Amino acid sequence: MTSLQTIREQFMPQIMAEPFVKAIGSNSLTQRQADYYTAQDASYIEAFMPIVNQIDESLHLTRPTSDDEGQAHLSLVDAVAPKPLDLVGQSYVNHMRSAAQKGAMAAIMATLPCVESYYFIAKALAHQTNNGWQQYYASKQYHDLVTYYWQIVDHSDGQLDVAIFEKSYQFELKFWRNAYEKGSQY
Repeated sequence: MTSLQTIREQFMPQIMAEPFVKAIGSNSLTQRQADYYTAQDASYIEAFMPIVNQIDESLHLTRPTSDDEGQAHLSLVDAVAPKPLDLVGQSYVNHMRSAAQKGAMAAIMATLPCVESYYFIAKALAHQTNNGWQQYYASKQYHDLVTYYWQIVDHSDGQLDVAIFEKSYQFELKFWRNAYEKGSQY
């Protein structure tokens, strides 16, 4: 079993147990929680996209396209109102930017936990819900995107920085926890 798989197996059960993730699955998010999450995630995606664009440019690859992620957000709220990232989001983005300065593979190690964990969550929730959020992240197009990054990692010649990968999974866990706690107060 790879170190990456060990990290996934350590963090995904914790993420799946988060109240916010459970609420997505049971369609029981409050409007405040949905508003807070979508605002934070929209701002996060704004910071995330230049990093993944840098990966593609550096590796001279073109990632598979997927539909507008904003549509997944709009399945939870009527309108997404981006807000400045909170401390958890800022720290996560700073971690990814710092990793990206080390090169494309470090950037992948920093961004992959976000990309793949959304897919894992959506697939696990398929038997509970069929909302637009779940449909987007469990779609074939999104799976193709996840697989694209997995293949890059699988064919990597260099040493993978598993510490970056693990730290990003820690941030994913904090992000979901924060979405529930701060969203309850939003």
